Amino acid sequence: MNIKLHFLFILLFITCFIPKLILSLNTNIISITDTNSLNERVIQSKIYSDNTILLRLINATANGCSDNQVFLKIINPDGTFNNNVVIRDDRILNENFCIPSTNQLVEGGITLDGIRIYALQPKLILLTYFCKLEQGTNVAGICGMIINWNNTIQDQYDFGQSCIDTSVVIQDLTNNDENGEFLLACYTNDLNNQGFIIINWSRYTVDSKNGTINVKDHGIINNINTSSQNFRNLFPTEDGGYGILTYRSDKLAIFLYFIPPLPTSITTIPTKASGPFQLYKPTQTISTLIILKCGISFVEFGYNCLIYLNEFNILVNIDFLDSGSIISTNEFIISNPTIAAAPAPAPAAPAPVNIINVQSLYYGGYIILIQNPDNSLIGLIYSNNGILFIDPGGNNWQMPIDVGLFYTGNLGVFTNNTIWDIGISQGILYLITNDLLTNYSSNVNDESKNNLLAFGNSFVDSVNPPIGSMIDTNPSPTTISISFVNLIELSNGNISIWQSSNSGDDTQDILRQSFSGNQLEFVNIENDNKTVTVQVLESTFNMPGQQYYVKVDNGFVKDLRTGQDLLGIRENRWNFNTNITTQDISTGSSSTIVRLTPEGTNYFRSLSSSNQEQFSIQMSEELSKIIPIDPSRLFTSKHYQFDPTTELDQLLFRMDVKGPNSELIGVDSIISSERVARDLNVLIRFKDYTGISKGDSSIMLDGTFGSEPTPDLWDKYRFILIGVAIGLAILLFLFYWATKSKIGRNYVIFMFAIILVDFGLDVAFIIVHGHDLNWLYPTTVVFLSFPILINSIATFMIITRETKISKPENNDKAIPGAPQRDKNSDFRDWWLKNTKTALFFVLFSSIDIEGLNIISSGYSGYKRFDAPVSDESAKIILIINGIVKFLEDIPQFIIYVIYLVNTVIPAIIPIIALSTCSVVIVLKSTTILGYGIFCPPPRSHYSVKKSKLLINGEYKPPQQPSTPPTPPFSSFKEPPISNGNIISHKTLFGRNEEKFKLKTTPSKKPVIINVSDEGPEKEIRYSNTGVIGSTSEHPIISDDPGQDQEEMEVIDSSVTGGGEGSSTGGYQTRMFEQFGVEISPQQQEQQQQQQPEPPSPQSTSSIRSIVSGAVKSISGSIGRGSNKRKGSQGSRKGKGRDDDDQEKKDDG
Repeated sequence: MNIKLHFLFILLFITCFIPKLILSLNTNIISITDTNSLNERVIQSKIYSDNTILLRLINATANGCSDNQVFLKIINPDGTFNNNVVIRDDRILNENFCIPSTNQLVEGGITLDGIRIYALQPKLILLTYFCKLEQGTNVAGICGMIINWNNTIQDQYDFGQSCIDTSVVIQDLTNNDENGEFLLACYTNDLNNQGFIIINWSRYTVDSKNGTINVKDHGIINNINTSSQNFRNLFPTEDGGYGILTYRSDKLAIFLYFIPPLPTSITTIPTKASGPFQLYKPTQTISTLIILKCGISFVEFGYNCLIYLNEFNILVNIDFLDSGSIISTNEFIISNPTIAAAPAPAPAAPAPVNIINVQSLYYGGYIILIQNPDNSLIGLIYSNNGILFIDPGGNNWQMPIDVGLFYTGNLGVFTNNTIWDIGISQGILYLITNDLLTNYSSNVNDESKNNLLAFGNSFVDSVNPPIGSMIDTNPSPTTISISFVNLIELSNGNISIWQSSNSGDDTQDILRQSFSGNQLEFVNIENDNKTVTVQVLESTFNMPGQQYYVKVDNGFVKDLRTGQDLLGIRENRWNFNTNITTQDISTGSSSTIVRLTPEGTNYFRSLSSSNQEQFSIQMSEELSKIIPIDPSRLFTSKHYQFDPTTELDQLLFRMDVKGPNSELIGVDSIISSERVARDLNVLIRFKDYTGISKGDSSIMLDGTFGSEPTPDLWDKYRFILIGVAIGLAILLFLFYWATKSKIGRNYVIFMFAIILVDFGLDVAFIIVHGHDLNWLYPTTVVFLSFPILINSIATFMIITRETKISKPENNDKAIPGAPQRDKNSDFRDWWLKNTKTALFFVLFSSIDIEGLNIISSGYSGYKRFDAPVSDESAKIILIINGIVKFLEDIPQFIIYVIYLVNTVIPAIIPIIALSTCSVVIVLKSTTILGYGIFCPPPRSHYSVKKSKLLINGEYKPPQQPSTPPTPPFSSFKEPPISNGNIISHKTLFGRNEEKFKLKTTPSKKPVIINVSDEGPEKEIRYSNTGVIGSTSEHPIISDDPGQDQEEMEVIDSSVTGGGEGSSTGGYQTRMFEQFGVEISPQQQEQQQQQQPEPPSPQSTSSIRSIVSGAVKSISGSIGRGSNKRKGSQGSRKGKGRDDDDQEKKDDG
């Protein structure tokens, strides 16, 4: 029922009284009463620098106490309400909710209890209370807490001092970055000087991110003889320091102290305040005075104070500098125009007035709130020199006046000179505002007045870009400038460019750049020390269709003559807009690389994996606000890698920027990803001057690195990629060319090249990228060096095994028809004849044991690649290949994959290394499967080649058809006789069925060779094309007696012990076998009967020595080889044939 009556009353009040209250459209009335609390009263009010109002409301009771809770209401500049803040905390003693009996503090005529509130920035509240009460004394300990607008206590702090009284003053944030700052003055009795008081002051900062309170410095001011609220005043100065005024009753004067700005580092040494400076001493003897208001002057240099001499009803306005110099002092009498003065026989001073609140107007002057005898309040507007503003309607302060409406002492002024106050009507609280004084200024000079109204600063003459102008974004202005009416010099204040937020109350304006006046690389003075020019970063005006403003801190410049810091320009005064661009914008995506500082790297590495991922998300969110773009367009990869170019550990991250699309709203629909990446680079490189330094994560970005575009592999490595493609093409060609020959395992040429390239890339990867990840270097070194150790040991064992001198093979295992020899003698012979090749591939086998397969592959028929490796060694090679595959190749493949997935910068070496590693795995897998699983057991190429001549363990050539064999020589034509010689062109069908052309000369008579001294002379068989004889194992075919002879395997009759027919049969069998000509089974059987035993090595050696001597006198020539290899080949006595052409002589 009560609630219904309450609403009816509000409706009746709005209907009946509001039309009378509103004198113009510039007056606004907002109800702030909570309908559930009809006894609410505003006990304290504060205002933020952005014109947000903070009110503390209580439910008053008859005993002077209130509910044990702190109830705060926050009103935005547009009249809307934030969530109420309600604090119930047992640490706040119950005594704080009652009015103290002594040392009472009065604000706006309202006596406060033990709780005080202060408006900090940004969106923080400082609350102080008594936490230690000393019974029987007027001394109490002070504690405080920081509360945010979300009703959260962020910090609890014990100031550690017991005071008889305290004062707290908040520093203007225009000189203090974004962290809150305040000065606490604790008044204590001076135990060493009876009757005097000491001011123990301490300066604190409040972290805007976590709300923690931190003490910065402290100091002491002595010889103060009173702590009365009327005799003291604290105020912030233009340079970030503080001023303290105190009245000395023993001196009958007001003295001034200045506390310097915050030092750059925390110090335990007390900071010394300058002063005392005598500010004012009345010319008449007075018993009491009140220091009403002190602060920054808006129409003169420095500061001003308003003092009330209540005995004489005189107001004194004092203008002074921070050096203590007095500029001017104006005394004027104040009177209440609503009270008529009684007639007197002689002029008399007006009756004293009860001043309960004074606020400075931002365009000069004061608003003074006076309480009438009937407890009603009225506001008076006075200029600094004492001129009273008279409204034609009789309403001096322009606030609504009506019966039943009572104003309270909760008075405030917005930065545009709008006045507000809390009124009460029928128990309901109202916030009443009036902006009719927004054009009022106490400055009588028209030009100065216009500057004051435009910039809030009478010393600013003009700015560029002008207020309300339009500027381009491409290209954007490179400088801005501000001109003053007086000579100036640069100081330490900041000039900042901000982007206005249009996304609601929860979104703050965006800092684009901020330079200090003493940063001469960005700020300079021109135009005879009157104009300041400031450099504009490329990223500052990057958003089309947006509003920007320039904020100039107090103390950005000084007056050149007096050295006094000048006022700046508040936010949203010097504002302008960017044009909306219609140019075509790229819709593609891009990516960029950023780097953490060493401190940021250590912090990131200390986080858990989940917190590291959260760090990346937070980084994206912060940067998207700073750039600014839609958060969905910016993504920070959770992967990272170390920068190998720095001595200290520093991590690299990749940031992916999506292109704009039609689904995005606002500027995101027209800003390309390339522009975003470019702006991000500028913002990071100048992080100390941009919003990058304000974020918890973004501040850890390295400004010396900036933001570099992710390298394009083709642009950066195009020549390397082309070279790799050409090398691969050459490799494939060589492989194709080698496969044309059916002899040997010719894929080894491809395997050899790939393994070499893969090893080189492995080494290069370790050198270049080994330190990109924590674990990478030791892991890659282990998986590279350990397999090399295994390969080296296995290679040594195999070579030792193959070159070891062993006993001849047993007769039951010997090949019938072949001599019994040392089973390793063939390999030793190959080793001696191909030493260089052997050593090279043995060393190569230390890298990869596949090198032993290469020398035994029989590649393209070359003897140097036809090492007679045993089957046992081939098995060992196959096993080691499998082991190394699992110890090196597969782990390296996994390492490369993990590296490419977990790193942020694409690089050419790991990509190519992964490719070659994959090829090596495929080739080795094919080898292992082909020769170890599907075709067991593994056989060496040499063994496989010899097995083709074994039939049931017997050394027998393959069966041939019954047709007569084709002779090894066939004549094309018989040309005429020339110079007594018969010349004929013949074609020799040798191995691989290649055609060889021979120019032969027939022998005129038989040639006889003495086989031994004791044996009879034997006739060597010959044909019409040359002489054919025998030297050990090879036939002698010659057309020219002057040339050396070729040796091939022929069994002579003198060796076998048979007759002539035996010689003929042996010759025919071996000759036809050598040249690939098959004979009939009948001929094979006849030859085997005529050749019961093979020659002994001793006989073969004797025949070789005899025949070698005879060959020189007989001589002949034979051309062997393909079209690419022609000419005669001679025997090399006692030497191995290491020539490529000579090596392709035997395939049997």
